[in-house]
Amino acid sequence: MRNAQGAARQLGRGAVLILGDPRARPPSLPEGVAAFEYAPFAALFKRASVLVYPGGIGTTGLAMRSGLPMLVVPLAHDQPDNADRLTRLGIARTLDRRRYWAQRAAAELERLLEDPEYSRRARNLSGPSVRKTGWPPPPTPSKRCSPAMPGEIEARDDSALAPHEQNSNAWAHLDRALPIL
Repeated sequence: MRNAQGAARQLGRGAVLILGDPRARPPSLPEGVAAFEYAPFAALFKRASVLVYPGGIGTTGLAMRSGLPMLVVPLAHDQPDNADRLTRLGIARTLDRRRYWAQRAAAELERLLEDPEYSRRARNLSGPSVRKTGWPPPPTPSKRCSPAMPGEIEARDDSALAPHEQNSNAWAHLDRALPIL
């Protein structure tokens, strides 16, 4: 968590850390960084500018539907393959977890945020066929959901959410800091 906080601080951006386990909560957080055990990804991703996560297929599908560029830090299983595919699509960068530290993460995130092609490609791949089937459409322009909107994350019962919306181990950089409720 320290590296995620450091990357956000270096970029001068707010961040939301999804902990999953309450024992992972840092003793203190810098200004503009919020930590939650859970947040509904579908709502959070609408407000995020980029996603950092291990590359699980459920979160990948939701991030693609949301039109988010991604920094993938694969841990195991299908995650390295997913990261490679996302990188080849031009909507993600990949960072080896053994090389994940604040300065390197900030540099990778800066590339994702400063190069408009990552966002453009991610938006183009967020079209209706991805929302329907989970597979990206041919590369044609499509409409994007409304841009990041101010507001708070509301606490709610997650029992009706799909498992990929209940995932942990991800954090999203936001265009502005979220109020902590």
